[in-house]
Amino acid sequence: PGHRPPRRLIYFRIKVSYSTDAAVATVNLASTGIHTFAACTSQVQGTVYELEIDWDGATYRVWQGVPGGTAALCGSFTSSNPLGQSPFEVIMLPPHGRSAYWPIDGQGGVDTGLVGSIDSVRFERGSVHTTAYTVPSVKFTADSNTFYLTNFENPLDGTNLGYTYNGTKVYSSVTSNNVGYAAQSNIHDLDLCGGNTTNADGLWAIGANDSIWKNLNCSNAYYSQFDFADNDYYARAENLHGFGGHYGIDYGGAFNGSMAMNNGVDETDIVCFIHEGGGGGAFEDYHDKCVNRGTLRYGWIEDQSSANYFYPDMDMEVGDSNFVASVLLNSPLGYYFYGAGLAASNGTSFIQQDNGA
Repeated sequence: PGHRPPRRLIYFRIKVSYSTDAAVATVNLASTGIHTFAACTSQVQGTVYELEIDWDGATYRVWQGVPGGTAALCGSFTSSNPLGQSPFEVIMLPPHGRSAYWPIDGQGGVDTGLVGSIDSVRFERGSVHTTAYTVPSVKFTADSNTFYLTNFENPLDGTNLGYTYNGTKVYSSVTSNNVGYAAQSNIHDLDLCGGNTTNADGLWAIGANDSIWKNLNCSNAYYSQFDFADNDYYARAENLHGFGGHYGIDYGGAFNGSMAMNNGVDETDIVCFIHEGGGGGAFEDYHDKCVNRGTLRYGWIEDQSSANYFYPDMDMEVGDSNFVASVLLNSPLGYYFYGAGLAASNGTSFIQQDNGA
């Protein structure tokens, strides 16, 4: 997200369960906008298909075929512009799944975008097929050009196993009704984004009520430093510190009854802290610190929630033309500020309220 990728070929193996719809590919091309290709031939119930989007640097091609058969060209489009993706855009498989991250481009939903099963996905670093080819009869394997491959193997720790071109295994988090919640966890004294990783994200938690997170660091985040996505109530987050990314810490829906203390966020470009409502009362926040080095929009975003703040501190290192306000209250349900080291820049407000009373 947020950058132009190199030439990549995208494979999907799909088994259609009970649909006769036709697959339609849509791509968002940098400097060009969205292009929708002609629909592929209608799919048949109970049949396995391979779908592929290929770009050789000059032409995009969309292919569809069945294992062992010859792939048919659904459509092509001449463009030298690479695929583009917003830094706020989340891609889920299948699309239009349930929203679990902030921010999101749309409202999301809980319905399924595909009536069927995806059993293999591969992203390649180079174009492979510019002419018709024989569709492989087995799941995809990694090669020297594989950027990411998953055949949806399921290790016992609740992650999904994937692979990349250098042989490194990739473990992606899985969230569904089949993954048990990790209540009463105690995670402490770790650097979650350090070592040899480059721009990794830190902690992501859901359903970890009554848990303790203490003395954690995310030294080089790509998107988020810490995300308590949902139902992490009656928890304690203390001495969490992060650097980089779009947002620092998200105290997600139903963080009610929890406590945040002495947490610090630095070098984000959208917001340091987010608190989302949805299922519960206020939480307590003690002296969370937000550092703005010239790219920040907000210090705190409070979205349809309630909280008790004890001296939140905003550190404005430089002037910032992007800065809007230290605190954004969107449809507030009740806030108490006991002292505050807030700041403003270029005539902006200390606190901005949108909607509500």
